[in-house]
Amino acid sequence: MKRRVQAKAQKSQEPIITSDAFYRTFHLKCGTRKGAGFTIDVDGRQYLLTAAHLVRPLQNGAVLEMLHGGKWKPIAAVVVGYAPPQIDVAVLALKLRLTLPEFRFEPGMAGLTSAQDVYCLGFPLGDWGAEGASAKTFPTAFVKKATVSYLPDGASPVRCLYLDGRSNPGFSGGPVVFRNSGPGGTQGGM
Repeated sequence: MKRRVQAKAQKSQEPIITSDAFYRTFHLKCGTRKGAGFTIDVDGRQYLLTAAHLVRPLQNGAVLEMLHGGKWKPIAAVVVGYAPPQIDVAVLALKLRLTLPEFRFEPGMAGLTSAQDVYCLGFPLGDWGAEGASAKTFPTAFVKKATVSYLPDGASPVRCLYLDGRSNPGFSGGPVVFRNSGPGGTQGGM
């Protein structure tokens, strides 16, 4: 009996974070501030999402840079919008595609519940990994685990996520990734 239970548990395990999320997460610098950002595709166009506090210096002429090939390189991006002030999110339009569309990453919170584990991708204290196929060009993000401590319902005027977990400077702007418990168990994130 014990062997069957163990075999069944091993069979059902799937990676929480797929390589698609790692390929879409980038190490960013704007002025002296460092953090993370990730790409999403909407209507055939690619956008970069990050923390608003990370890119606010762009308003004063700072340049957005991305770590590529071990060096900081400027990236052409324009802020197209900020979330309401209590939500630290900025959306940037890119002049070039950073991620191929076949690396799927569906933004959203469908299937997310309170008390669920989620995973944050970022670059703690400016550190990064060098794993996987893209490691020669783009750094690999670190992963931290958190728990959804509160998820407001749809009636709330501001739809944000409250997480309980430790963070370091450098995770700002990175995606929060989870495995949807619904049909198919797809990866979601924001």
